Amino acid sequence: MSDEKLGKKPSKINIRVLENTKQLCRVLSHKGALEILYTLQERPKQFKELSAELKLPSSTFEDALTDLSNSTYVIKKNQITSKNRETHQYALTQSGKELMKFVNTYEKIVMLPISQQKIVENEALT
Repeated sequence: MSDEKLGKKPSKINIRVLENTKQLCRVLSHKGALEILYTLQERPKQFKELSAELKLPSSTFEDALTDLSNSTYVIKKNQITSKNRETHQYALTQSGKELMKFVNTYEKIVMLPISQQKIVENEALT
């Protein structure tokens, strides 16, 4: 039975929310993106540090890091080294930190057997 027949108003979709979710899915679909986010949870890191730690193919790593730094999840900060040379450091933004909290919680939940997972009924977004 449709919502109209049951006397319910059809739910409206917030396009802005969907656009943010589309961006998130696009960014996370890059090979290496999630690994970069996990690594940046520890602390901000420089390009060489990230690259050495993750050992991804250079083009894969660079594409994922560029896309992440162009998103709302990772920020690229300029730094001056002791030799007056400019370098960059990558760090999670507030939304990046929140995303990783979600990912970590999600990973814990999906590791549970289905019989132990709670069933939660949500009302449709209006």
